[in-house]
Amino acid sequence: MVLLEEIMQIKSLTLKNYMCFDENVYIEFPLEDCSTLIIGNNQDSNGMSSNESGKTSFASAPFWILFGNHYSEDASADDVIRKGTTQCLGSLELIDNSDLIKITRKRGTTNTLEFYVNDRSMNENITVPSKVQETINNYFGIKGTPKQVI
Repeated sequence: MVLLEEIMQIKSLTLKNYMCFDENVYIEFPLEDCSTLIIGNNQDSNGMSSNESGKTSFASAPFWILFGNHYSEDASADDVIRKGTTQCLGSLELIDNSDLIKITRKRGTTNTLEFYVNDRSMNENITVPSKVQETINNYFGIKGTPKQVI
């Protein structure tokens, strides 16, 4: 079991039709000691500059992938799906000591959740996302329902 007080690093983030992001967004984070700065550039609406450019959506994606919760308490579970599409996907790779953790969540026509540690499925014979979520929560030592504040 891993405790969240320990330092973990995000290795990569993949998004497809998640909120304002369209197909195949892949970001790999450097694993050296460094910080990541998120700057928005809204190319859809004139005069919006960095407003509505996806900074909050980007920052909330790892939490949604890990726990299935949206940062807005008013939102429905399907609000993470990009308008005009029927399904979204988020995948997060974390490095914890020497372990590679990968969690992939799909929402839409089918809802799935996959959890791997060092390429070994941690949800073998479990197909119900809520049961896989319990496995993830147990792995990270989480009790109750995590809340996101952005």
